[in-house]
Formats: sequence, structure tokens, C-alpha cells
Amino acid sequence: MVPGKESKEFREIMAAVADPVEDAVHQRVTFRINHIMMEKDWAFVDALPLTMDSKRINYAGTMFEEWIEEADEVLWVLLRYKRGRWYIVEREFFTTEATWVDWPQYFRAPRGIFPKRKFN
Repeated sequence: MVPGKESKEFREIMAAVADPVEDAVHQRVTFRINHIMMEKDWAFVDALPLTMDSKRINYAGTMFEEWIEEADEVLWVLLRYKRGRWYIVEREFFTTEATWVDWPQYFRAPRGIFPKRKFN
């Protein structure tokens, strides 16, 4: 199920995603969402963090400053709903590999929440 942008689930999922990103980049963020899907008590988000003005983030002075040249600017987050809130199970921020492809098996998360893989 794709949570509606005005739904409680969407707001709670994105708040859980935003918190560690904002800590890491030292500013409030919004997101361009490429994929968000939830099933039962699991959710997966593929998004690009942006400034509150919807512009690309300047990573100077953050832990990602050196990574911007070497890795793709991606944010993949796997979440699980437990005890009344969404928790991050795994996340990947800046990478050169599609690490999430192993997450369904490794974390026993439903395959339906992940993007369909496209092969060239």
C-alpha cells in the first residue's frame, strides 16, 4: 500500500526518516520521494533529502562532505512499526551499490514494499 501524503502513516514514516537525516546534515529537510510503500508493519522509503526550500543540500561541514564526490546521493530506509511508532531497521545514505536488494531476505521484510528491480 502506498500511504497517502496527507495520511497519518505517511507523516509518521517521514518523521522517522527525517530525524536522523536532519541530525546528520545539521538542518531541517524535506524530501523528493521516489518510492514509498508499506505492508503490514513494514515500510520502505527511497527519497532524496532537500532543503526546506526544495533545493539540493550543501553537504559542506557534514559527515557526508567527502562522500558527495564518490557516491550516489541516495537515501533508502527500511522501517518497522512496533510499540506504536515507526523505527528504522536499516538505512543507507550515500552509496555506490543498491544495498537494499538484500534487505527482504536479510531482515525478512515483505518483498512487496521494495521497488521492482529493472535490468538493462
